[in-house]
Amino acid sequence: MTTEHLNQFNALLLQGIKLLHSLDTLMDQELDAVARRDTALLETTCMQKRTVLEEFQHNTFERAKILGFMQLENKESGVQKLISQASEAAATQLTDNWEQLKKELHSASEKNRRNEQAVLRNKHNVDKLLSIIRGQKTQDSIYNTQGSAGHYRAQSRIGKA
Repeated sequence: MTTEHLNQFNALLLQGIKLLHSLDTLMDQELDAVARRDTALLETTCMQKRTVLEEFQHNTFERAKILGFMQLENKESGVQKLISQASEAAATQLTDNWEQLKKELHSASEKNRRNEQAVLRNKHNVDKLLSIIRGQKTQDSIYNTQGSAGHYRAQSRIGKA
């Protein structure tokens, strides 16, 4: 293991933290766009998210290459082994950056889950509004929000399978 590889790995960790932090900000913008039903902002935000996620994928690939070069697994255990083989000062810095990266990734994942719930809630509300406009009873849906069979009155119109 060389100091150069440790420095490269640490730089990739810092870059990953930065990318995930910008993804975190984009997730907040996405939620705002969904709440305001601003399709232009939502489209722009989704394109920016895609770009950041592609950059993060590349970052992850580069970290995996370094771990592979050092004959370590591309898992948490491989990173922990890398940290244990580093000098004390480098190990502290790597540990802090690794933990920060995991924290940012968890935050982005939670915000993604939150945004998904907001989109599903909006979809449900729009579906309900469309049913009212069409003169359908909202109870006449074939499937409920969980995806299981709802009231069978709607099914009788299209035939039971």
